[in-house]
Amino acid sequence: MQNKNMLKKYVKDNVWFLLPWLLFVITCSYFCIAYNKVDLHLLSNQFVGGWSDTLFLILTSTGDGLIIIFAILVLLFFNTRMAIQLAIIFVISTIIAHLFKDVLMVHMYRPYYVFNHLHIKLKLISGMYMNEVSSFPSGHSMTAFSLLAFFAFYIRQNYIKFIFCITAILIAYSRVYLSQHFLMDILAGALIGVVTVVLVMAYSNISMKYNMPLRSYLKLKKETGAI
Repeated sequence: MQNKNMLKKYVKDNVWFLLPWLLFVITCSYFCIAYNKVDLHLLSNQFVGGWSDTLFLILTSTGDGLIIIFAILVLLFFNTRMAIQLAIIFVISTIIAHLFKDVLMVHMYRPYYVFNHLHIKLKLISGMYMNEVSSFPSGHSMTAFSLLAFFAFYIRQNYIKFIFCITAILIAYSRVYLSQHFLMDILAGALIGVVTVVLVMAYSNISMKYNMPLRSYLKLKKETGAI
């Protein structure tokens, strides 16, 4: 019952992140159902070019999984409990992603591979390495949504929660813009990322004794013998 109440509290307190995320999920789901992924990607690809190339190259770099590892290490200097929560989120979401990429959806190819075999030329950014396999789900989208949802849940200002969600959406879309993923891939990444965060925050029950920097925790443990 307590965990169920925590789940309701997290949802209620983070409407300004979860509502735009839900609208994004619904919109992407509609387009994925209404159009086949090839036509949908060609529709998006026509907008590639100009100043937006630089913008989406920068955005996509912030969705690398190493960003979460870095965030976990930094959090250890400020709040061990938050670091543990984020580590759990990272491990669970990574396992789910690789289960799909390497086992269940191993034959889901990326746009570059698909369009090459269809003999259709895409508008691509010069010099960028194009992946061909392990398309579903998008790891960058999952990283962006899980990391920004996690921090949004600790921030009180609603406008920052909203900005975090829009930023996550833009990072996810950068993968489509750069032809590294199809729309359905970033949709799956967004779902896995946010759902994992909500469930971990509500059900992990990490002890409050870790609510301090790791150094302080280890010092206290040494002084008392145990905590």
